[in-house]
Amino acid sequence: MPNRTISKLTGFILTMTLAAVIGGTAQAGTPRMEISTDVFNFGYAPQHAKISHSFWLKSAGDDTLKIVKVTPGCGCTKAPLDKDVLLPGDSARLEIIFSTKTYRNRITKAPKITTNEGGTDRSIKIMTHVVSRPDSTYPIVISPYKLDMSQFTEVTRDRISFTLENVSDQEIRPTLVYAPNDIMEVSLPELIGPGEKQDGMVLLNKQVLDNSFEKSFTIELNDEKNTRFTIPIKRTVRTMSQK
Repeated sequence: MPNRTISKLTGFILTMTLAAVIGGTAQAGTPRMEISTDVFNFGYAPQHAKISHSFWLKSAGDDTLKIVKVTPGCGCTKAPLDKDVLLPGDSARLEIIFSTKTYRNRITKAPKITTNEGGTDRSIKIMTHVVSRPDSTYPIVISPYKLDMSQFTEVTRDRISFTLENVSDQEIRPTLVYAPNDIMEVSLPELIGPGEKQDGMVLLNKQVLDNSFEKSFTIELNDEKNTRFTIPIKRTVRTMSQK
């Protein structure tokens, strides 16, 4: 074979090889994370309780997203993640649990999320106003301000009521902002007149009746400030057969 033909063939092979390499690089996937919402306001919450909210992290790129770590930022905040490897289009639930302890007034925490996206860490933010006297809040007072659904007998305890007292001179319409729907259903009164008291209800789902947990739900009012309240719920299950 003439040298000129060999040279052309070699050049063609090199060109095709380079094109394949470049094409493969261009088609390489890129992991990317989207957060459904990166800020949550708990509003008023009592001391010595655990309040929580779930954020959803979505793999929005065209390659597998790996959540390397979540850094809560302090010992009072926990951040359990249900999975850390997400295929494109998949989502993971990140629960932020904050212990109010003896905090007072406005508190902000910003856990950080490290992924294989590269670049700087992403962050989410939670805010709350911890009150030492939840019986003096405005424009409503919630009683009890902590719900204990513990069960120590064989009798099933699957619901609990609470009272919302309107201490303002305006009509109040409470709405549910967040509740862990896989655990409970929350019912709220439609309207509370000035000076009136109305009851709400928490009903546990059947599949969690054997479980112990500490969760919370958040409501928002229709007042000028769209005031929020977060009500903690604690459940300890210890029946006679477990003692």
